Amino acid sequence: MRPRPLHLGLGFDEYFNVKASDVRPGLDLSSFYKRPGEDTNALALSWLQKQAADAARPPWFLWVHYDDCHESHWTPPQFAPPQGQNGGVTGGELYRSAVRYEDFLVGQLVDFLRASGMLRDTVVVVVSDHAMVLAGRQNSKNNNHVGMSDDCFHSPLIIVRPDGPRGVRVSRITQNIDLAPTLLGQDSAKFTGRDLFGPPPRHAYAVCESPRLEARSIFDGRWKYIEYLQVLIEPEHYRPYLESRKALAGPLDPAAWLPLQQEAAAAHNPHDTVFFRPAGTRELYDMASDPEETRNQIARHPLEAARLAYVLEARMPRLRVARSDPQALEILRKYGYW
Repeated sequence: MRPRPLHLGLGFDEYFNVKASDVRPGLDLSSFYKRPGEDTNALALSWLQKQAADAARPPWFLWVHYDDCHESHWTPPQFAPPQGQNGGVTGGELYRSAVRYEDFLVGQLVDFLRASGMLRDTVVVVVSDHAMVLAGRQNSKNNNHVGMSDDCFHSPLIIVRPDGPRGVRVSRITQNIDLAPTLLGQDSAKFTGRDLFGPPPRHAYAVCESPRLEARSIFDGRWKYIEYLQVLIEPEHYRPYLESRKALAGPLDPAAWLPLQQEAAAAHNPHDTVFFRPAGTRELYDMASDPEETRNQIARHPLEAARLAYVLEARMPRLRVARSDPQALEILRKYGYW
């Protein structure tokens, strides 16, 4: 969790944000406050114990957010990957170890729910905000927060309902916005998503936008269309690198930032190629024949691109933010997007 408020507590009766005092000494925090997952579990289990002890327990909702798979992929020593021949480990090994650790943490919560008898009337959902791009993939759109490749999109979603079907795999396109109608068991005009256990829609699409509106995309099961809208990322993440090259001495004009951003990103992770595009770039990929997204088909299939662009604009209207508009920027900052 970032130290600045993200207003994630809206709608909750109790919300336990990460504070500087929660951070264990020695953790590599970068610009984040990271609370180890076992400490988060201690808070969650304490809260669940109160629910279990309440004989007149009303319906409850608990959201537990683990951050151990992000950034430094921290794990306790018993989950740490073995050292390689040269005394180091790869980013992929660190990430897999963090996933195993978080699987253990989820298991702790499920074990408590089962032992307390609450699992009999509890729906359990395991979901991620996005997938993870690891070093070595050569596609040029790779970045876990900005990138538009399928590696960033294909995230896990597991739903276990006491009265629901077992071992069912939903093969159609799904989105995280389908969670609310699925949990409530209804399609409604109140929701943008759909009940995944209900009848499939006639036309299914998955849409996505990057957090700061740099790019957006749409996928219909075969074709994926991408639009790059603007370059809004601040250079702070790569500031040390740019300062070392005397390339950044102060505020930087966004129009001049793109080439330096590409250079710094490639230097930050040499396994990644450039994953940012100039504003106005459009791409179309046939995911059936080109799952690695290496051949842009925008020139060969302009009608498919136009069709998807039309649906994308209808479902996710374009939003551009000018740096010179202080009111718009303040709204973005208020809700944690800037």
